Amino acid sequence: MFGWSNNFALKVQIDPSTLYITPQQATDYVARNAMWAELYLQCLAKDTRTRVLLQERAAAQLAMLAMAKNLVANIGTNPLVTDAQRTDLGIPIRKRPTPHPAPMISPLIEVVSVVMRSVTVRLRAQGDQRGKPPLISGASFFSHMGETAPENIEGWKFEGSYTRTTFTIPFPPSTTAGTVWVTAFWFNSRATSGPAAQPVSINLPAASVVPVGAKVKLAA
Repeated sequence: MFGWSNNFALKVQIDPSTLYITPQQATDYVARNAMWAELYLQCLAKDTRTRVLLQERAAAQLAMLAMAKNLVANIGTNPLVTDAQRTDLGIPIRKRPTPHPAPMISPLIEVVSVVMRSVTVRLRAQGDQRGKPPLISGASFFSHMGETAPENIEGWKFEGSYTRTTFTIPFPPSTTAGTVWVTAFWFNSRATSGPAAQPVSINLPAASVVPVGAKVKLAA
């Protein structure tokens, strides 16, 4: 503490304006630190250390730390002060929070297979990129039975959220043969969702298996 406070007092008085504190604040801290430092050194020597002196040192230290805390908070959080300046003053550099923007794109849905009433799909990013886009934690998947895809979320059934990009949705055995629509959206680590994918229609046939890579109809 002794070395840190003396270094801090030395640096803040050089040019307080570059640290966005007032000259008076710097002058007051230099004086308060000098008072504490003198008492601190006197208490190190056995021939000068007394109970009264120790009490005076403790009081001076509390006053110095209170001012130091205030200055460190102002300098440490000021975006105009550089990390190099903080390092020179001995102020810890705070970690900036990682941004978590909402997903801006929707996934593309690929149907891998339809076995009995289990539909396996794969999600990927737009373009040639495979897997999830950066900062994406997973995807939520929805389905709808009917001839046309719903225009709003109220018409969709939530099937689950997945961190993988390939997953299987087991529809109940009682699900009748016909058209099932599927859609999905990405979400980030804060569960903020992005736009929904273009709905894809899948034919649940009476047969038990649809070959892998079978063509599916995209919504208009």
